[in-house]
Amino acid sequence: MFGEVIGRELDLFAFWHSSQRLDPGLNVAGYANTTADNALEALRQTNEPSKRTQLLSTFSAELSRDIPAVFLYAPDFVYSIPKDIQGLTSTG
Repeated sequence: MFGEVIGRELDLFAFWHSSQRLDPGLNVAGYANTTADNALEALRQTNEPSKRTQLLSTFSAELSRDIPAVFLYAPDFVYSIPKDIQGLTSTG
């Protein structure tokens, strides 16, 4: 079992790119797929939302086709902020 936490910027490179299969990389599934690698590389080079959506879709399709891991769940993170703390805003 392995868990991964991805920040606000969805960068899956360390977890799924084939260059990260060997120690100390985080691709613990040993996943290797040229199409997925190309999509992950391109994702790091663009900020254009429509292009990122297309690349994530390509990556997701390859991952779904190959099934290198079984995804058990994706928890929601809930943060509570006391009412007496001021100046914080919720983004999400």
